[in-house]
Amino acid sequence: MSTGKKQITRTMKTTFAVIAGIVVLSLFSSFSLAQTRAVKMPIQKPGQKPARKIPTKPVPKKAVRHPAHHVGQIIPSKKMNLNYAQEMNKVNNKIRINGKDPDVFFTRGWLYDYRGNLQQALRDYTRAIQLRRNFSDAYYNRGLVFVKMKRYEHAINDFSEVIKLNPKAFDAYCNRANAYFQAGKMDLALKDYTAAIRLKPNDPDLFYDRGLVYAAKGEKIRALANLRKAAKLGHGKAKEYLKIYH
Repeated sequence: MSTGKKQITRTMKTTFAVIAGIVVLSLFSSFSLAQTRAVKMPIQKPGQKPARKIPTKPVPKKAVRHPAHHVGQIIPSKKMNLNYAQEMNKVNNKIRINGKDPDVFFTRGWLYDYRGNLQQALRDYTRAIQLRRNFSDAYYNRGLVFVKMKRYEHAINDFSEVIKLNPKAFDAYCNRANAYFQAGKMDLALKDYTAAIRLKPNDPDLFYDRGLVYAAKGEKIRALANLRKAAKLGHGKAKEYLKIYH
């Protein structure tokens, strides 16, 4: 065979090898992508069909602990009417009379939080804690403010204080798990959701949330098992997801 023909043959072999490598790589990538998609859980937005994404926010067990039992007045939830200016005027008058009452600072922190004034809420919850070091509800609400501010490590510290003061505070375990989840600490989130489930074994939100963490870790079998348990306990979104992923 002539030198020119040998060169052409080598070139053709090299080209074929490159093409074959690309094909194999493409097939491997497609398989890996399919595997990744298979373990993702859906998320649903209002008015839309479920998308193939992992929900990023597990369900907090309580939005905020109310100040009613601290100061002897009933402050309604966000679903009810609240005369914010009137309530704020009342609490400011109490602070002028006694600026060392932790319950009053807690109440004003709650009012600020109600209106979304997170920095002011943070300040007043902190002041309440300074005045009463074992103020569990103030730690709890401040932890939720830190979550809203995406300061997850601070939130984790506050929920940990709540748990130290009350080891049976399942909502603190749940919200600390949520903070761990947002911080990317999946194993710690799982540990806390499991602790919360031991304290409240018939709460569908806890199984639903733990299912989301397993899904984020790529553990489809465990994710689906938790979603099935949540659905059995009446969790609406879990039921919807199981219609698609089974």
